[in-house]
Amino acid sequence: MIRQRQLGDLTALATLTEEVHAADGYPHAIPPDLTAFFFPEDLLAAAVIDDAGTIIGHAALKVTMGGSGAMDLVGRATGRSLDELAVLTRVMTHPSARGRGLVRDLTEWAIAAAAALRRRTWLLVDAESTSAIACYAACHFSSVGSVEVTFGDGAVVPHLVMVRPELGHTTT
Repeated sequence: MIRQRQLGDLTALATLTEEVHAADGYPHAIPPDLTAFFFPEDLLAAAVIDDAGTIIGHAALKVTMGGSGAMDLVGRATGRSLDELAVLTRVMTHPSARGRGLVRDLTEWAIAAAAALRRRTWLLVDAESTSAIACYAACHFSSVGSVEVTFGDGAVVPHLVMVRPELGHTTT
């Protein structure tokens, strides 16, 4: 069941983050401040998948992500300003729950939540994460370019910038 994320979910989210990181290397590094990671100042909405009291999935919508390069690409591709956009981020599902369409469910939740806020959805995805790219492409996101994301440990990782068309359209 997808439900609104709550502050009380933080302990379960810490466990989910550790398990996803161990399986996939996502996030790149486990943030030292998970409260700031999951509850950033520019948060628009967040949801979890709650399976009988166990958090097995998470997604959030924020205003900004990836630095000005990514946001400039999105702005040029969509003709929209930051206050008309929402970035889908912090998407993760428990390794034991994979193959059940949960990322797609979370992505569809995010698209609908952004639309309710009159915002268009976009995202950053590691350019080497072929399964994630395929999932987002199946949800009609398309690449509008790439950027290099620099993490706190100095690692530089190429990411695709992907944009979802307006609701009711299947192309940008």
